[in-house]
Amino acid sequence: MAQDWIAFVARHRIRATTIIVILLIVWKFASPAVPRESARHESQHLGIGLLLVVCGLALRTWSAGTLRKHQGLTTTGPYSIIRNPLYVGTFMMVGGFALLANASAVVWGAAGACLAMCICAVLHEERILSTHFGNAWLHYTRATPRFVPRRLMPRNSTWTLQEWVRNREYQAVLATMAGLSAIIVWDAF
Repeated sequence: MAQDWIAFVARHRIRATTIIVILLIVWKFASPAVPRESARHESQHLGIGLLLVVCGLALRTWSAGTLRKHQGLTTTGPYSIIRNPLYVGTFMMVGGFALLANASAVVWGAAGACLAMCICAVLHEERILSTHFGNAWLHYTRATPRFVPRRLMPRNSTWTLQEWVRNREYQAVLATMAGLSAIIVWDAF
């Protein structure tokens, strides 16, 4: 029963993450009007939020261009540092959008929901990878942490635009640009 629920969350994680980001932006637009001076973000929140979004998108871009789905176990580039760079990048982006949307009351909920989805997806995928790759997977999991790197130097990064497109990471770039544009337009008025 728990495995079915984990698989369900894993299958719908992209839609759910997109909904979370959209809700954060809607929160920004629907929040009660406040005086113009207090509506402006502190530059620290803007800087940290933008840095998280950009770094998260960069990590996702690097990961998507390195990932060779259905061609073997990817252990190079960002996958040589952590096992789940796409999820870490997504989590960073959601946190960044929460800060940019000035949704401090919602940040913990968004981050918690995103983290729960990431954990479900990771558990589901790791079960599949363990079955598919056996001892190679076991060796990889012993050498490479899930989310927090032990080192920062990657091994043999093999990024290609072809893989980036095949993995449809352009959708994340377009969605990020749309979200950032909405926040910029809102702050301008």
